Amino acid sequence: MDRQSEASPFEHLVVDTGMWVFGKSLVIPAGLVTSIDPAARVIQVACTKSTAKGAPVFERDHDTRDPAYLGALSTYYTSLVATS
Repeated sequence: MDRQSEASPFEHLVVDTGMWVFGKSLVIPAGLVTSIDPAARVIQVACTKSTAKGAPVFERDHDTRDPAYLGALSTYYTSLVATS
């Protein structure tokens, strides 16, 4: 995890994906976190890598305060819950 939201209406984590998405960061809703292992520096989430990679692209910190971007994230992750 790179950072967590504080000033956003959408509680989320910004996750550094390392090499599995070529060094990009992804925004994951905080509600998808299922466990945290601080010693191992691992956060488990209730979605697959391919699901997370399919989310709207996160490019800059400003995105997490952009209502259009947050709306797209909400729509994307809500649609996953509705279809599961």
